Amino acid sequence: MVVFVLSGCKTLRPYQSPAQKEVLNLSFRRDELPQDSLSMADFRWREVFPDSLLQIYIQQVLDSNLDIRVALVNIEIAQAYFNQAQANNQPIVTFNPDVTYSTNSLNTQFGQIIGHRQHLTQYTTRFQASWEADVWGKFKTQRQAVAANQLTTISGHQAISAQLVAEVAIGYYQLLALDEQKKIMQEYVKSRSNYIEVTKALKAAGTLTEVAVKQSEAQLLNIQSQLVKVAYDIEVQENYIRFLMGLSPGSLRRSVLDSTKISEKIQYGVPMQLLENRPDVRMAEFAFMTAFHQSNAARLEFYPSFTISANTGLQSIDIEKLFSPTSLLATVVGGLAQPILNRRQIKTNYNVKLLQENISYLNWKKTVLQGTREVANILKFYESQTKIAELKQAEYEKYLQAIDFSQSLVQNGMGNYLEVILANEAALNTRLQYIQARLNRLNAQVQLYRALGGGWK
Repeated sequence: MVVFVLSGCKTLRPYQSPAQKEVLNLSFRRDELPQDSLSMADFRWREVFPDSLLQIYIQQVLDSNLDIRVALVNIEIAQAYFNQAQANNQPIVTFNPDVTYSTNSLNTQFGQIIGHRQHLTQYTTRFQASWEADVWGKFKTQRQAVAANQLTTISGHQAISAQLVAEVAIGYYQLLALDEQKKIMQEYVKSRSNYIEVTKALKAAGTLTEVAVKQSEAQLLNIQSQLVKVAYDIEVQENYIRFLMGLSPGSLRRSVLDSTKISEKIQYGVPMQLLENRPDVRMAEFAFMTAFHQSNAARLEFYPSFTISANTGLQSIDIEKLFSPTSLLATVVGGLAQPILNRRQIKTNYNVKLLQENISYLNWKKTVLQGTREVANILKFYESQTKIAELKQAEYEKYLQAIDFSQSLVQNGMGNYLEVILANEAALNTRLQYIQARLNRLNAQVQLYRALGGGWK
């Protein structure tokens, strides 16, 4: 017995985090940016998104979203399996009262000897119990696997929460950008409508032709068609956010883009902090931990199991004497079962568990590498959109100057009205692109916050 126990203990491998098995050379390719030991992911989402209306919507999504509710049910399921695993090495006890009636056949040798049919009724009340000793730690290892699986479901809930926080924030900022674009277009519609009257007056004075009037009217119609598209996009975006909140379609209150701000200081910490903050990385590690303990438990199936079985109760062919002390019965059996030939089932199961462990390790490694790539791409996107916003603002100011110059020249009969049309159209597009660049910059900050593992706290 001592030799078996000692050899069995040696077969159990101690758990080692995949981050310890292989040190990954992680880099964001942003060596020129200072790395802060405090990642922005360490902040709660209420600190990152100060807009009070956005906070209300995020909280409602976290309370009512259907995906969140499914994730919570999965946690409850995992908890149920964990509670069951906690009771693995407890004894199994059953209570079996029964009544047995039997009669013999007259056409058997025994029936021919006694020459008549016998009738026998037997009454039994029996308690049966069996208990398997956890000599090798098999039940303990199974409990560890179930506990790791429970942690996986918790991390899954956190990952969904982080993703939903990011989706609501991005959708909200998209609404603010659409509102700003709608406002700009409405201003252009008003100014273009007024300027059409100017072109008609200049035509009457002989400065412009009918072509200039029609071009101004066509430009106005183009902007009005864009307004229809923006109005549609706003309604679709409102409906999507309300869907995330578990609500039917409708409108949403919101602030304005100019008052929206996320912390300007981009802190992203050191690369390996991804292992601590990102729920998907923790999910991958817990999945590896589950597979590791499952392979350990599968290995212990090769070793003998020690079981103690007992049953006690009352048995009598006379129900009146059933509860008499003379009707008491009892049996105790201690047994050992060592697998020898099992059609290779135990070996196959063990080999499969080892392969699944290797797959879960590779999935963890892939998740970490995807995380670092995602952060690097978002950082570059944030930088590029910041620069684009600055350039588009400068470009817009130049177009405003060109519009003023060209309009003055046309009014004095020295310019081509086509230049005014083109300058106005370019100015409008540049202003809309500037708003889009600001939106992209906000989205990059939200995505960076999520990519670093923020949003679930």
